[in-house]
Amino acid sequence: MKISDLQKILLCFLYFFGDSQLAFATSDGSTELMGKNNLEKFDAANFAKLQSLVGSSGRELIENLAKNHEPQYKLVDVCAGTFKNQGNLDVGLALLNSEKNELIYAILLQESGYKNIMVLSKTEVAMSAQGVFSKPPGVRCESWTSLERISTTYRKLAEYSASGSDLKPTNKMDAFCVVPSVSLATFICHSYSSIKNKFLPIGGWYND
Repeated sequence: MKISDLQKILLCFLYFFGDSQLAFATSDGSTELMGKNNLEKFDAANFAKLQSLVGSSGRELIENLAKNHEPQYKLVDVCAGTFKNQGNLDVGLALLNSEKNELIYAILLQESGYKNIMVLSKTEVAMSAQGVFSKPPGVRCESWTSLERISTTYRKLAEYSASGSDLKPTNKMDAFCVVPSVSLATFICHSYSSIKNKFLPIGGWYND
């Protein structure tokens, strides 16, 4: 059974506005989760998205990173926001080394011409015996108003469920939120501090 036009439209919508980087629809209409055996698909899709954001320099940047961190990393998720300077378009990345099961979350700033990759964290990821991630990596670039809404929503839920939030936005710039591999949190966010001149964690939210 082929994917219908409606499914294609939905997939396009999810890709640009949701979390479709973490799953693909197969030819029979089922969902294919991210794992060791299909990282090339996610890599290609996310490179296309990265290049649409920053131009052809996107692949060169990641290839340069791979040369310094062998074996090669795959780009498994990407998002865009304004992290440091108003008017700039910065990029958040999730890069995976499938040989070492090592995950890197990093940022590209427009002010550097997207030439310098700023690594925020480097962690190990867990996989099932079938090679599927037990907790797939992912990124979200959220505005401060979005973080306020998320924080309000999950704090309300915390009274009667296992959901909650400890988000504390420190400015009105966008934040880079990532799926942590060693925490129960759904996402943990980082925001640029002009005082410390670096990105710092500002809390996160969970929905278990």
